[in-house]
Amino acid sequence: MNNMKTTDFLDEFIDALRKQLEDDEKRWGDTWLYRTRMGQELRTREKYNDYFDQFFMTNVPVPWLKLWEMLLFVGLENNILNLERLK
Repeated sequence: MNNMKTTDFLDEFIDALRKQLEDDEKRWGDTWLYRTRMGQELRTREKYNDYFDQFFMTNVPVPWLKLWEMLLFVGLENNILNLERLK
């Protein structure tokens, strides 16, 4: 029986996500900070739908790191930035 756990891959995942974030930071800067909570959530859903449409129509792989990045932005907005704004 395999004893692998999802946490075994966490360091590799964090490194890949960090690189994605750094690359996009160079390209887009801090534009994500200027989106409203609703705007970020709608953008994430639209991109999710677009990526899956591309996958089903043309077999282009879903860019999971980009989706994780957008989910991170939504999570930051919902859980951390709102707390900072309340201080």
